[in-house]
Amino acid sequence: EQAVIGTAAGVLATASPCLADTAHAIDIILQHDGMGLSGATGEQLAAGANLALIGEEIVQYGSAEAIAPHTWRLSHLWRGRGGTEYAAAGHGPDEPFVLLDDALVEIPGGDISHMAYAALGQGDEIPVLAAAPGTLRSVRPFSPVHLHAHLFADDTLALEWTRRSRDGYAWRDQVDVPLGEEAENYAIEVRAGAAVLFTGETGSPRCTLPASVVQSARAQGHARLDIDVRQKGRFTLSPPARVSAAIA
Repeated sequence: EQAVIGTAAGVLATASPCLADTAHAIDIILQHDGMGLSGATGEQLAAGANLALIGEEIVQYGSAEAIAPHTWRLSHLWRGRGGTEYAAAGHGPDEPFVLLDDALVEIPGGDISHMAYAALGQGDEIPVLAAAPGTLRSVRPFSPVHLHAHLFADDTLALEWTRRSRDGYAWRDQVDVPLGEEAENYAIEVRAGAAVLFTGETGSPRCTLPASVVQSARAQGHARLDIDVRQKGRFTLSPPARVSAAIA
């Protein structure tokens, strides 16, 4: 099946991944007139329709309007899908566009370094092979969300967050998201300014930092701690969930 690919004309504006982006649109120039795009209802978007990669951000689009030969204007966007909310800002010009489907890539023998793509043109007998780029994005866990910190009177600092999962993309009421990894594990880093005061791991979505971390930061004249929490996956770490906690 032919992939639908093209290039973004202009720059996709920054928008929140928490709300439907009805303020912005992006024009996409497809490779030829044989390629096309179509819109989707809200129910279809909620079921995963119209997923596309623009630059490094995965979006969904509700409206696709043909405005010129092989050029489509996409609007009513759902931003930062598939854990790519970190890429909803900082888009540039002429970014690649790829229409995605729900096909999964099996990791051969569990070794992602040996993955490759094969392209076979019409009339070709031997495919052209290319090594897959080693970004690990397709197997990277989503960053945790709702990270918050609570400072107690004894200077201990309690952290708590909510996990997300690559296997829990659909909304299922009253059911926790599946783990999606071989084990639940998180890496924690705490900084005061440029100094790293604490690193650790935990197997649950919560952690209590010892009072010595807060007291050390205060002794160095800091009034806040910067905290990163990443989920540890089979192959790589998630992007960080971040919070800045006042300790003054």
